[in-house]
This record gives sequence, C-alpha cells and structure tokens, in this order.
Amino acid sequence: MKRLMLSVLSAALLLSACADTDTSPPQTETATYSKTQAPSMTIQPIPDTTSTTEQNADSLQATESDNAPEDTDMCFECYEIRVGDEVYNRIYGRSYIENDDIALEDLRYLRMSYYDFSHTPRVGEMIVNAKIADDVMSIFSKLYENGYELETMQLVEDFWQGDGASTDLASMAANNCSCFCYREVTYGGKLSYHALGLAIDINPRSNPYVWYENGIMQVLPENAYEFADRTADGPHFIRSGDFCYKLFERYGFEWGGDWETPIDYQHFEIHR
Repeated sequence: MKRLMLSVLSAALLLSACADTDTSPPQTETATYSKTQAPSMTIQPIPDTTSTTEQNADSLQATESDNAPEDTDMCFECYEIRVGDEVYNRIYGRSYIENDDIALEDLRYLRMSYYDFSHTPRVGEMIVNAKIADDVMSIFSKLYENGYELETMQLVEDFWQGDGASTDLASMAANNCSCFCYREVTYGGKLSYHALGLAIDINPRSNPYVWYENGIMQVLPENAYEFADRTADGPHFIRSGDFCYKLFERYGFEWGGDWETPIDYQHFEIHR
C-alpha cells in the first residue's frame, strides 16, 4: 500500500510542460521534472508551465508492479539545444546536420530516469522533436514508475560509426533506446521518422527488425537472431497489447511490430 501511495503521489507531483506553448500538442499530459538538478550546462532549460489538462492516469488499467520504485527521486528534464552548447557540439555533423526537414530549434534534449536490465536506476539521454517532448517524458515516467527495464538510453553519438545508417546498427546491437538521428530508413529510399525526432526504438536487440528474402528470415541487428522468434518468451519482448504497447498507443504512436513487412518490433513512431 505504501508503494502504491508513493507511486500515485509521484505521478501527481510530476508533469510540467517542456516544449514551447505554441508547439505543444493540445490535450496532452504535461511533461515531468525531477527535484534532481541538471549538471552545469550551457543549454537552457525550458521554463516550467503547468497544464490544466491531464489525462486519466487509470485509463491504461495498469496494476502496481513488483518492480515499481519506492521513492520519488526521479529525473525528467527537458532542454532546448543552442548553437555552441555541449549537446550541440556532440551532435553537430553527426546525428544532426543542416537540412531542410528539421531545424535545431525543433528538437529537445531530454534527461530521463530508467531502470537498466539489472534493475539499477539510471539517468539516460534522448533527443526528440519538440512537438512530442511532453508526451515522451510522460511515457518514460510511467515506464519508470512501473519498473519497466531498458538496457541503456544514450545518444547515438556514443556509438558513432561515421554515418547514420552504420551508427544505427551499432546502437541497435547495444540494445540502446534512442530517438533522433537524421538519416534515411533502413536500406534507404526515404527519410526515417527518426530523422524528424518522431520515432523511438525500445530495447532494439531484444525487439529486432525482421524481414524475409526468398523465404529466409533476415534480422537486424545481426546479434539479435535469438530474439527473432516471437513464439518464445523473452523478458524484454514488446507484445501487442502489453503495457509498453498500450502506453505508446495512448499517446498516438504506431508500433512497427504490427507491420507485415518489415516487422520492426523495437519501433514506435508518430505522425505529426
């Protein structure tokens, strides 16, 4: 009961807006902020605002998790990215390049709490489109509150291989949860929703990208063949109708696991 009361209290204390008012989607649950202070950075935090519209937290019908946190010491922070700041210097010329599709001011840098596969609480990084920053922080705060495990959450720069496509494969092989990288879809042809900061990959090695060539199954990342058989039971598999699926669906995301070909079990994207 104590755990449940703390979880409810933390949910009530969270949630202040991240994206600028004129870019935030209407009728969304507000973003969450931690009592934990960000380290010294030249990037500027978005000013706090309080939403008067909150969705019903019971609509997912989630039950109290045995792995739920027992405290409210969570970190959910949102920042603009400015030319010359630390984040900009990390991503410029790598995941972010000058382009006609997404401007720097349309992106947000997030720091978010998560549990790794040893169930150790950590703080990860993610860059997303400003339009969905509030929603993404709400989603990941609920994943954290329910003890959902993510192996790692780092910017793709930590896996940089010289280009977006190769880096994406390295990030996937490390089971890294990520969002923004200005690149084309796997094997090219059109711009990926990751290039717009509108797609998120969750535990991509545990939930691989699968397709068939001449009846033979192909899997990316290449070290994920053991997780491609979805008739098996994997502790970090995303399933249609499970908590992770319903949570992203609630905020308007489409799951790549519902696609016919390719099947992208890791992938959630939203069309805005």
